[in-house]
Amino acid sequence: MKKYLFFIYILALPYFGYSQQASLDSLRAIAAEQLSTEARYAYYKELGRQAEKLRQFEEAFFAYEQGEQLSSALEDWSELVGFISLRGQLLLDREQLLKAMQAFEDAIRLMRDKVSQEEINNYIYIDIGNLYYKRGYGEEAKRYYQYALAGFERQEDVSGISLAYRNLALIYKRLKMADSMFVVLDRSAPYIQEDQLLEQFNLLTYYGFAHHLEEAYDKAVDYAKRALVLAQEHAEQIGPQIGLAHLNLAVYLERDSNYLASVAHYDSALIYLPIKDFILINKASALLRAQNIEAAMNIVRRLDQQERLQAMQENERRKAWEVFMRAYEASKQPQQALFYAKVYNQYLQDRKQAPNMLKELEIGQAAISLKKDIELREQEAELRYEQALREEKEAYNRLYLSALVALLLLLFFLFWLYKQLAKNRSLLRESYAKLQQYSKNQDQLYAILAHDLRRPFGQLLQANQTLAQAVLGSSWQKWGQQAEESAQKLYFLFEELLAWIKQQRGGIRPQLQLHKWEQLQRDLLAPLQLQLADKQISLVVQAPSQAEIYTDAYLLQTILRNLMSNAIRFSPEKGQIRLSLVAKQEGFCLVIQDEGEGLSEEALAHFFEQQSSGNSGLGLSLVQSFVQLLGGKISVESQNGLLISIFLPQEEMGTFAAQQSEQRQFGQAPSVQQLTAASGLRKELEALNAYEVGRLYQLRQEQAADGPIYQALNRLLQLQYQAKTADFEAEKQQLIARLMA
Repeated sequence: MKKYLFFIYILALPYFGYSQQASLDSLRAIAAEQLSTEARYAYYKELGRQAEKLRQFEEAFFAYEQGEQLSSALEDWSELVGFISLRGQLLLDREQLLKAMQAFEDAIRLMRDKVSQEEINNYIYIDIGNLYYKRGYGEEAKRYYQYALAGFERQEDVSGISLAYRNLALIYKRLKMADSMFVVLDRSAPYIQEDQLLEQFNLLTYYGFAHHLEEAYDKAVDYAKRALVLAQEHAEQIGPQIGLAHLNLAVYLERDSNYLASVAHYDSALIYLPIKDFILINKASALLRAQNIEAAMNIVRRLDQQERLQAMQENERRKAWEVFMRAYEASKQPQQALFYAKVYNQYLQDRKQAPNMLKELEIGQAAISLKKDIELREQEAELRYEQALREEKEAYNRLYLSALVALLLLLFFLFWLYKQLAKNRSLLRESYAKLQQYSKNQDQLYAILAHDLRRPFGQLLQANQTLAQAVLGSSWQKWGQQAEESAQKLYFLFEELLAWIKQQRGGIRPQLQLHKWEQLQRDLLAPLQLQLADKQISLVVQAPSQAEIYTDAYLLQTILRNLMSNAIRFSPEKGQIRLSLVAKQEGFCLVIQDEGEGLSEEALAHFFEQQSSGNSGLGLSLVQSFVQLLGGKISVESQNGLLISIFLPQEEMGTFAAQQSEQRQFGQAPSVQQLTAASGLRKELEALNAYEVGRLYQLRQEQAADGPIYQALNRLLQLQYQAKTADFEAEKQQLIARLMA
């Protein structure tokens, strides 16, 4: 009695008002050990099916394995075959084809060895045929469907016979054999019962397929409409088939040139079916045939994405390429149309080679399936297996030989590459040695210029200054001033040459300090007095009172000295030069205006370029480089002469000014570098007299990094230019005393 109650519960469970999850929970609550053997079989089968519906596959596998263990322990071979088949079907649904094939082979082996003909489960042949059908091996699938049909006819299983005929119809549909489809469909029709609504729907659908293969589209449309009406009238039982019916009807209507009706059914199919992209492709094709290009292009733009195309199956991509090509061509976009035409043609060329590839795959699959076929003799299977092993061994031998040849070629290439690299390394070493020697020669040249030639030039300037002072007030005064001016120009030219060499070697780093403009102005104008007096040029200087500039005094004075010398050179006698300092929001602007003839636009464009001849030379080339080192900008215009503007930024000037105000007192404790150099500097100052301008200028350049000493030497240099010998000696002694402190 307990067994029958459980069977009634199992049969009635799907019709209760519980959800599928509730049904599964109810089954879990049952204690299987307390049931009879037959009830436990039914329990494990129902538990696995309910778990499959809820996609809880691990629990489904566990249920079927429990059934296998029970039936194996009781040696109930028919039930064992059934549970193995259920497990194989679950593996097949999850696309684990090799494991599914192994399960079905185990079931067939059990049926052959343990089960009588009357108890054989012919649905296993259907499952194996489905597996081959999914893999694309139509002939193998057809063979197993025929095995199943013969078994169902022996057992007079009406549902099985109908199922076998339907699957055979699918095979003939794939092979495009319409006549064979009609034969098997006509044979299956008598076996379909009135309450088998899904079987009736499939029969109408397959008849439509068959007429579609014969291009009898009006009949195909008629069968598709009948299938749609059947699905709509029984929506509760076969409602999910409504979308398929709409899709089939849309395809047949499009083939029958009824494009607008076809588009409407495509829209209906979109509501029911998840294959949205495939339906949209076919809808776009129908819209193109209906000359509704704009609507078709809207769909094409949505689908013309690499990610969506990759997600499609091969036949869907082929259809998409064809539709894209037609749509872009109709919308007059030839480049896109040509692109997809090439893609589609490449696909067709690849398909031409496919039959040979498929033939090889079929031969290989035939060898495997024949080995596994239940009707094949064991001796024949062993012979084929040995043949396959021999072929595999030969293939491995060819592979090893090819790999050996490739390895030898690779070794030869690596040896040649090593030789080339060794040769290149030798050339690089030679080039590097030459470059090092060249750099060493440059350093030696700079050392000679900086240390061996600077003192003679300074002594020459000092001698000419002494000469000019000696002939002052005599008839030789003019010649003495010219000699002093020439020596001064020569000394400054030599300093500029050293600066240019150092700048080319990347050795100049700005030493930014806060300087008073008045002091910078005096240091700048002192060497230029002779040139200004020689041409009787008046110099007008305009600057804010107490102006201070955050800059490198040496670089700025070099810039202004070259520009002022250039302005004096090209100004007429008794002319005027204006030097202006204008405060801006983010810095200062220095403007130099002369009254010369100016320059043409072409000459202005090459003003700062170093030339071997002409008016532009080393000094102006240094001007532009030094302005860039100070982070500034320089521009040249021709306005009633030459107008040169220099903008110097004054970043963080307030912070530096506060620090500089504390360091400006010379009596502050000197740095370690100052203490190291103080002794040598003091000896130089003690030996210095009021006429040694060149040596004093050299000392100032050497102390450019030390702000307080640099300012003190600047004051001494100014007193030298002003010929204030007494003040010079007093200031010098004061500086020596501070250095000693």
